[in-house]
Amino acid sequence: MGLIRNLSIKFKLLFLLVGLSVFVLMIYASLALKTFESDKVAYVFDSTLSHSKSTASQIRSEFKFAVEKVQFYLRGFDGRNFQLHPYNKINIRSDRGLAWLATYHPQESGPYTKRSEISGNIAAAVLNEIQGHTQEMVDETLQQKLSVRALTTSGVGWLLGFRFSVGSGKDNAVALAYFREGSFIEPFRASKNQDTYLVSKTGRILVRPEKQTYPLDDKIILAGIGSIQEKLKSPFGILEHPYGEDKALLISAARVGFGDLQVVSLVTKEAALEAVRLLMFRSLLFLGFLIFVTIFVSVLSSNQLTSSLKNLFLATKKISQGEFDVEIDVRSKDEIGGLADGFNKMAKEISRLVAETAEKARMQSELQTAQLVQSTLFPPVVGDFPQVEIRGYYEPASECGGDWWFYSQIGTKTYLWIGDATGHGVPAALVTSAARSAANVLEEFPDLSPSEVMSMMNRAIYGTSKGQVLMTFFFGIFDEQSKTLTYCNASHDPPYVVPFKGEEKIKKKDLLPLMDVTGKRLGEAPDSKYEQATVELNPGDRIVFYTDGVTELHNAEGDMWGEREFVKTIIKAYNEDPGLETAMTALDDAIDGFRNSAALEDDVTYFMFHLKGEAQDTSST
Repeated sequence: MGLIRNLSIKFKLLFLLVGLSVFVLMIYASLALKTFESDKVAYVFDSTLSHSKSTASQIRSEFKFAVEKVQFYLRGFDGRNFQLHPYNKINIRSDRGLAWLATYHPQESGPYTKRSEISGNIAAAVLNEIQGHTQEMVDETLQQKLSVRALTTSGVGWLLGFRFSVGSGKDNAVALAYFREGSFIEPFRASKNQDTYLVSKTGRILVRPEKQTYPLDDKIILAGIGSIQEKLKSPFGILEHPYGEDKALLISAARVGFGDLQVVSLVTKEAALEAVRLLMFRSLLFLGFLIFVTIFVSVLSSNQLTSSLKNLFLATKKISQGEFDVEIDVRSKDEIGGLADGFNKMAKEISRLVAETAEKARMQSELQTAQLVQSTLFPPVVGDFPQVEIRGYYEPASECGGDWWFYSQIGTKTYLWIGDATGHGVPAALVTSAARSAANVLEEFPDLSPSEVMSMMNRAIYGTSKGQVLMTFFFGIFDEQSKTLTYCNASHDPPYVVPFKGEEKIKKKDLLPLMDVTGKRLGEAPDSKYEQATVELNPGDRIVFYTDGVTELHNAEGDMWGEREFVKTIIKAYNEDPGLETAMTALDDAIDGFRNSAALEDDVTYFMFHLKGEAQDTSST
């Protein structure tokens, strides 16, 4: 330890760089190779299993079609004379797929014998091969209900055997059919990445590759097939089957779903990891090269490193003393040179941040002024009129918000406005200011209908934002004489009408969302038109208006409050105390309790409109 302490920083850096680099590179190479090996095996399993499953699905579909076709031709089979229907004989001879069909029936004693046969135009070699398989397939069909053979003399031709019923018996006869083409055979014979086999429940290979990708002895293949058949409990599965010394087969299997047939695909692990061995060799060469380069560079750069580090130390000391105009002479483009260049940029950035902090303080003051000006766009939070009462709440997510609500009473009509501009901040605040200005002018024309007012508001918003900032909006006019609310909706969250039911408790189904009409958002198009609807209100009824910032409120854990909790709070507050002030307090408390001081992601705005009358008067609450 004393020797190490007495070494100069030059040699300490040299030993540290070389030793650490060699250690890290060796660990990284070892972990990377192991990870790549396991990933490669997993990839091979995934690809072979996908191939097995898709091939099994193709076989199942083709077998089902073939069986149904033969069963169709067997309709009307004469069990006494063992003859097909004459019409079906004609169809078989002209069938492009089915070229030969024979039926086998039991004798009083002895094996099943062929009692009927019909064929189309078949080469003699193919017919001879068919005859060579018939008895074996009949016996196999009687044991397993289904038998399959791929013929070698006909390219992609294949034989299918299954049991069928004649007379009053059940599955008492066997049908063998030859099909000229089988598209399912191609994946077995032309496979390049894996060897694929169609096997029976007993482990017999029914279809195999024409030329094996991996020339293995049949004993090894059959042992692997038997191993996965023994462990296959589900419709498909994978297995690593060891054989020989440090060798294994990567096997995947999928059940066909016909006669206990299975599709088995296999790849030798040695072949699967061939790329890993090549990568290992190249990695070792590259690792040796990196170690050599590390030593060479460390020796050459040790002097430069120590001198550059000393300059950085002195410059850092000046920064700590408040001298931010320090600049280091960058003499290299290596890591130390990059560090020196980064130090220079940091010193300049600190100077810039000092000036920017002062500028931000000025802008913050201006934003506070803008926030104060925007607050004048909103009405008093409490509005108490002879027949109606209104209470509202608004909290922006930033200094300037994009939500706006307002109410006013002109004669016997009460105007109710609420909107939500896209986003928040200064651009959204400017749109709300335009909405307030337009509303102030439109209120001077009491004969305008809500649909006309909404169309004019749309043109005003579009003229302000040119389609860059949109606004959802809900506008309604309550007529005290007719006790009706006529409204328009520009894609805004529909308000809820809470009906007064006397002493009876209200339920969710009693709430009436005002969603009979809706239209495009304000500012989306200059010529948008809006329909209006009318709803009749009774004394004691209440309307709850809100923006999506209420229902989409998130707490610190990222959970969303949601419309369901919002509606439950409205109902609970109303049932406990129908007073409007109590309802607003309950909603405020529910929102604050869920939010738990979390920062707002969107503006939160809501207000309640209450129709007074003999049924209920909340002025005392």
